[in-house]
Amino acid sequence: MATYYLRNTTESPNALKQLLATVLPLSLKRHLLYLKHYRRLGNFRSPTRFSEKVQWRIINDRREVLRDTCDKRASKKRALATAIQNGVDLKVPTQLAWAQTVEEMLDELKGLQRRGALPTRWVMKPNHSSGRALAVEGVPDWSLIEDAARAWMKPSRFEGLHWIWPYTTAEAGLTAEEFIPGLEPPIEWQLWMFHGSVRYVVAQQRIGSQPFRCIFDAAWNPVEPWYNREAEPLDLQAPPTSWGKIERAARLLGEPWDMIRVDLFEDTNGDVWFSELTPFPSEGLFGHSKGLGRFDDEAGAAWVLPGT
Repeated sequence: MATYYLRNTTESPNALKQLLATVLPLSLKRHLLYLKHYRRLGNFRSPTRFSEKVQWRIINDRREVLRDTCDKRASKKRALATAIQNGVDLKVPTQLAWAQTVEEMLDELKGLQRRGALPTRWVMKPNHSSGRALAVEGVPDWSLIEDAARAWMKPSRFEGLHWIWPYTTAEAGLTAEEFIPGLEPPIEWQLWMFHGSVRYVVAQQRIGSQPFRCIFDAAWNPVEPWYNREAEPLDLQAPPTSWGKIERAARLLGEPWDMIRVDLFEDTNGDVWFSELTPFPSEGLFGHSKGLGRFDDEAGAAWVLPGT
C-alpha cells in the first residue's frame, strides 16, 4: 500500500524557453517544436501527415466542440450525459473532492479521512493538465500529495511554451476520484476515432511500474508501435469479449469530432469506464519508432480537416 505517481510529466523550462513562450507567435513556436522533434520542417498550411494535422489543429482550430475536451470534469459530465441519453452502459468514476487551491484540496481530503469517507484507493489529478495522476492505496502520504498538488497548480506548458487552447479554457483545479474497482489493474482502451469510426485500437495495462501494450487496426491486425513510451507486449484476446460495449461507447462519444482519441477503462467485471478525451495525442510529437512513419501517413490520410 502506498502513495505513488501513475504519471507525472515534468515541466521545467529554462529561462530562455520561458522568454520565447511569451514573445513568439504560436505558429512559430509549433514550427520550432516540430523541427526540434523531427529534424524536418512541417507543412502546417496544407498538412498531410497526422503529426502535421495536430499542429494545424493547435494553431487554427477554435471550434466550440473542442473547448471542453481538455477539462477533465467537463468531459466526464458530457460523457455521462451522452451515455444516459443514448442508453449506453458507461460508468464514470465518482468525484471525491474538487478544489481550486492546494490548501482547499488538502482540507477536503483530510476532512473525508477524519469522517471515514475517504476510500482506501483513490486518484488525484489536475483538471487542466495532462500526463499527471497520483494514486493512493491505504494510508495517504500527505507530503507527497501536497508536493504533487503544488507542482500541478503551477502554469503548465500548455499555457506557455506549447500553448494549446482547450487547456487554457479548462477550469484550473485539482480533482480526486475513486480508483476503478478490481483486484487487477484495469485495461485502458485508447480508441483512435476518425469521423466517427475506429481506426486504431490500443490496449494498455500497467502492472506496478511496468506498462504493457498492444495495438491493432480496425480489422484487428497487429500494428507496429508509434508511441513515445515503450512497453512490453500485452497478452490480449483480440477482439475481447466486451468489444461491442467498448466500441459502442467510443463511437457515441467520438461522433462529434473529425479526429479524437476516446480513452476508456475496462475493469475485471467487464464494466466500461470513461477516462478522458484526447484531441491532441502527444501534441503530434511522437517518439522515433519503426512504426511512426506508416502511422503518420495512414492516420494523416484518414483525417480530413474541417473546411478542406
